[in-house]
Amino acid sequence: MEQKDEKKTIEEIFTEALFKFSIKCLHKYEFYNSKDNFAFSPYNLYKGLLLAYLTSSGVIEENLKEILFLTEVSEKCDLIDTVNFDKSFETEMTAEENASAFAAECNYESKSMCFIEQSNLSEDPSKINKIFNGGFVNLDDDTNANINRINDEIQCQTKNFHNPQKLGALNRDMDIALMTVLRLSKQKFLSIGYQSDASSASTKPDKRMFKCSFHKKLQMLVSEFPYKNGNTSLFVLAPCIFDTDDKWKVTPNHVALSNMIDVLSTKKGMLELRKVLDRQTSLGKVNNFLYWPVFKLEKNFNIRQLLRAINCQRLLTSDAVDLDSSFAKNGHKVHFGNVVHHTHVKVTKKSTVAGAMTVITGLSSVRNLKEVVNVQSKYPFVWLIYDKQHRNILFIGICNEFKFKNLNSNLEI
Repeated sequence: MEQKDEKKTIEEIFTEALFKFSIKCLHKYEFYNSKDNFAFSPYNLYKGLLLAYLTSSGVIEENLKEILFLTEVSEKCDLIDTVNFDKSFETEMTAEENASAFAAECNYESKSMCFIEQSNLSEDPSKINKIFNGGFVNLDDDTNANINRINDEIQCQTKNFHNPQKLGALNRDMDIALMTVLRLSKQKFLSIGYQSDASSASTKPDKRMFKCSFHKKLQMLVSEFPYKNGNTSLFVLAPCIFDTDDKWKVTPNHVALSNMIDVLSTKKGMLELRKVLDRQTSLGKVNNFLYWPVFKLEKNFNIRQLLRAINCQRLLTSDAVDLDSSFAKNGHKVHFGNVVHHTHVKVTKKSTVAGAMTVITGLSSVRNLKEVVNVQSKYPFVWLIYDKQHRNILFIGICNEFKFKNLNSNLEI
């Protein structure tokens, strides 16, 4: 008797949707920036767009629902009731106290805030309140006061960045701002315990050590560097070629990297990649190969280019957007039109610091920031920081400068 497929839970749909979104964004952005170094947080960006989806209605709501791969979820309230929006943190805690308090659950923190006039909110916004674990900030009629208040919060949340983001002058249509912040605070790598035999999948705690292996079908070398706290790892993926004796060799060119990303962006490629990240597939054995990624990136991310590439350009228009009745009073409209995404990441041989911020507001100018780029590599690679417990890609990017330079530069944290 033929078995019927079990219906996916909303949590499964959401997790798969976030993963698809992550790889799709990597693929689309790399297409336009094939020789560049870049970094972004698909988790943080997805959450920012999710805030826009959950608080809006009408055409923009339907557009975002498709972009976020949530067409299988019929009701917003089911999504709000299921998804964990509560990876919050207390702002008065020090970084050390904060890391210690959350080490048992996860080694990163996520916070969402909404800036809006209190009088415009629904009389019973209890449902929508769940998605803003950072709370609401009340705006008033003074545009300058509003932008200063938002910028103060941005500066506070991104104070560890080299170039904290700052929004420019807003026009009179500034009536709402949605902000989400993600932090990975100085996560130290586990001590190296080389495991060359990666032929079998295992989730035992004593297997959480550095692993290097290859995936022949994906033509890819896979290196995993686990962090001490939680169940999160840094992965480095590099294109490889194989000969008839199954000997492999890293392919140090941009075309090979682009081809690898093309494969990963297919349906089969995504399925295989998830198995690789979860150690649920057999991988080839690699002996005596140890390569530590060392890089530092913080530069302008062309979010407008990406949103157009994923058909989310409606969010970039100045047209008024209807808000959801569970969030605001019936018939209330606001203006989006401007999206900012900023990421900082610093990886050394000892630890990683990373942060990301997404802000969705009315029309605004954003100043260009001084770029910070320092990559030590012999070949181009894709890197990503992956939460195995929740199966989320927190940060992702490409290091395309593969001239081995600045070996003695001080990148220690």
